[in-house]
Amino acid sequence: MTVESVTESTQSSQRDDESVVSFINTESRLNDAAPQSAADTVAEEQSMDFVVAGGEYGKDYEYTPNTDTAQSGVLTLHPSTESVTLTVSMAGSLRHQSTADSTATKDRIVVTPVAGVPANVVLKNVKINLSKDTNIDAAAFAHMSGKLNLTLASKSESKLISGSNHAGLEKNDIDGKPSEAFALTITSEGSSKADWGTLIAQSNTNGAGIGGGKDSGSSYITVAGGVITAQSYGGAYSSSQGAGIGGGSYGAGSYITIVGGVVNAQSYAGRYAFGAGIGGGAYGVGSHIAVDGGVVTAQSSASTYDAWGAGIGGGEQRAGSDIRITGGHISASGYSAIGSGYFAADASVSITGGYFADASADALPKNTVYGVAPADDCDVIANDGNDKDTYPIRVVSVSPVDFVVAGGEAGEERRLSCRGTVRRRCVIDGCAGDSSAVCGYDAHGNAARQIA
Repeated sequence: MTVESVTESTQSSQRDDESVVSFINTESRLNDAAPQSAADTVAEEQSMDFVVAGGEYGKDYEYTPNTDTAQSGVLTLHPSTESVTLTVSMAGSLRHQSTADSTATKDRIVVTPVAGVPANVVLKNVKINLSKDTNIDAAAFAHMSGKLNLTLASKSESKLISGSNHAGLEKNDIDGKPSEAFALTITSEGSSKADWGTLIAQSNTNGAGIGGGKDSGSSYITVAGGVITAQSYGGAYSSSQGAGIGGGSYGAGSYITIVGGVVNAQSYAGRYAFGAGIGGGAYGVGSHIAVDGGVVTAQSSASTYDAWGAGIGGGEQRAGSDIRITGGHISASGYSAIGSGYFAADASVSITGGYFADASADALPKNTVYGVAPADDCDVIANDGNDKDTYPIRVVSVSPVDFVVAGGEAGEERRLSCRGTVRRRCVIDGCAGDSSAVCGYDAHGNAARQIA
């Protein structure tokens, strides 16, 4: 065979080989585009460290595995209808263990509700810990859009712990703007504290416990039940930049409402705490914050140096505004307990009710709660209830009114009421008659005055 014929034969063979390769590649692309088989779907679902009850895989939720063992898989929840409730718990055997905690996973949860459909999700002993998995730049649990109703299963304990730049339970304002359409509500199964579920949400340094990640604000967060611990933790030798509940570092915390549950919200570090307990992160304002019920502990706290955020209100160098307390049992501490952070403008605060752990000697004489005067027609009085040792004072509503007192003797202590609600004890003295008298007291209830 001549050289020319050998070359031609070789070229022909190469063309045939190229055709085969092209055919194989085409087939591969077609196979990739084909719908996932049922077996593959089952394998995917079974490879995650979570178990999901309710809904349908592929329709209401799915899991995206990651073959890189240094990274994490992602469980995405998006219930297709409001009637679907997804209950998430842990698999019996973990495939993707957290580096920090062998009982936790480094798989993550992301909630992306279908437009116009609130996502109803129940957490039941879910444990995610990314604190030492430094290659994972993401939150343990991220609420990305829409409305999420997050319920804690009765008597369960869930832990959502992220790394340094993300909230434990992250909810970043979209385009930096608060939106009521993007709202998180946390509650619990069970009718009392003994039956409530527990949620521990923590960030290291820059994120909030619940709320914004680094450089992000967070808003429209409501706690209605459960035992909640939310902490931005700076570690023993660093600082905390996020709020317990609210903004991450440089992020505002707004439209935060506590109506029930037991809430412990902290910006805590060994050196400095720059975020608020509830409100803004470092350099973040805390606004439109309401406490209407529940047992609330809110702290900006540092064990070695100083806390520059408010307990409830603004982070360092930022003010608190439109802070309203109408009820609940509140313990607050920080640069200011309730108000603004260090080196910030005065806060706007309205206190019309509630029990407070302010044991300062001048609270009653000066008629203040943590140095803040209550709203007009309201007073600070001693709490004479069973919890008086923990919450020595309370705020009540008062108004100048006239009373008819029948029975008893002048000078005897009576419990009077105003606006239909029992409010304060007042000594009725100087009233005419032994069995009946017409008496009153001034707006501050300092002394009864004789009317007739």
